Amino acid sequence: MSQKLILISVFMLASVLGFSQKNKGFERLVVADFKEKVNTTNKKIILDVRTPQEYKKGHLKKAKLINYYDADFLEKLNELDKAKTVLVYCASGMRSQRAAKKLAKLGFSEVFEMKGGYNAWIRKY
Repeated sequence: MSQKLILISVFMLASVLGFSQKNKGFERLVVADFKEKVNTTNKKIILDVRTPQEYKKGHLKKAKLINYYDADFLEKLNELDKAKTVLVYCASGMRSQRAAKKLAKLGFSEVFEMKGGYNAWIRKY
């Protein structure tokens, strides 16, 4: 295979992967990048989607709790200000990924999810 063909293949693969990441409607950030986004974003909602019991054990400063398991979870998400950047996390990253997808489908344009969740945060900080 020629170098030119390899380069074209790599470029096409990168384009496809980048496009699918964009289609999700949110960006996953490692803990350090999530912290940076929290510290540098003015109009934001820090969203904790864990249970009230998890939240009471510790949470990010100024985090708004909306329990992922609540029956009215989608309604509560829809009440948030869509003009603000949403920074969402849970304990390990599973619920927050699902929540981020839901936020994107509801029309939130700036959604960031923390990889590894609050557990990763407390391990690092």
